[in-house]
Amino acid sequence: MMYKLAILVSVTSIAIADTAHCADVVGTVSGASESSWQTGPMRSYVLSGPTVLVGPSPEEMQRNYPPAAYKAGVSGRTHLGCGVAINGDLTHCSVYGDPASRAIFGAATLKLIKFFKVTPMYMDGIPIDRGGLGVDFQWNAPPKQ
Repeated sequence: MMYKLAILVSVTSIAIADTAHCADVVGTVSGASESSWQTGPMRSYVLSGPTVLVGPSPEEMQRNYPPAAYKAGVSGRTHLGCGVAINGDLTHCSVYGDPASRAIFGAATLKLIKFFKVTPMYMDGIPIDRGGLGVDFQWNAPPKQ
C-alpha cells in the first residue's frame, strides 16, 4: 500500500564579494589609519544553482521509513541541510527539526542523501565549491486500518 510522503526543496545561496581590493581593509583592522579603508570597485557576479535533478522517490522514502515509527503510526518532519560540492555531491549534511522528529527520523533522513543528484552552484557560468541545499521531509505514517 502506498501513502503520501512529501519532499520540499529549497536552495540556499551564498553572497560572494570581490575581495581583490580588500588589502587596505586588512591593514586597517591590524592597526593602520582609517584613511586606508578604500576597497575599490565591487564586481557583480551571476550566481545560479544548486539545482536538484533527482531526489528520493516515495518508494525509497517508504523503504527507509523507521520500522518502529511505521508500526506505531508515528509521523514527523525533518529538514536536511547540506553543502554542495563542485561535483554535485552533498557534503556536511545535518538534520534539523524538533528533537522528537530528529530522534525518530534523523537516521532515515540521512540515508536518503544517496538518492540525490544535484548540480553545483555556478558563478558566471563556472561551477564553484559553494552553496547549500535545504530539503524538508514530511514523514507521514500510513492510515490506521
